[in-house]
Amino acid sequence: EEEEKETNNARINFDEEIKELNNSINLSNHQKEILLFNRFEGWLEEYKYFLKPNFDLNWAAREIGTNRSYLSKSINSQGFGFSEYINKLRIKEVIKIFENENDIRNNLSLPEIASKVGFNTVSVFYNSFQKETGMTPFQYKDNLKQGKFHSVYENEI
Repeated sequence: EEEEKETNNARINFDEEIKELNNSINLSNHQKEILLFNRFEGWLEEYKYFLKPNFDLNWAAREIGTNRSYLSKSINSQGFGFSEYINKLRIKEVIKIFENENDIRNNLSLPEIASKVGFNTVSVFYNSFQKETGMTPFQYKDNLKQGKFHSVYENEI
């Protein structure tokens, strides 16, 4: 019930921002896409809905008060698709787990960690991790343990 209340508050605030955005007729479509993406990104960072395994474009668009097509276009304008972007955020979360020795999720197996950050399949997790970091999760963890680097995740999303 508390989560639902939080979601409703997020939706109400976002509805006002979307109305304001749509009324900004002096902005180009590209500028509106960027603004929508920035607001979507802030919403994701704040509420971390991307950690839910059933998180999808339709639900996200509905929650932030826009339509699927417009949200998709705003994400695509940043150079990647919805799934790719969500997977980037999930990998970023995995790296935070790996780099924080006090995070109790570090005691989980890689498939369990993948599940905790929203991946439905281990293969998508491994492929996404390799794509983002250039190494497997095992290699990344091993390099961290050996002190070979602090973090290879330099590309902020």
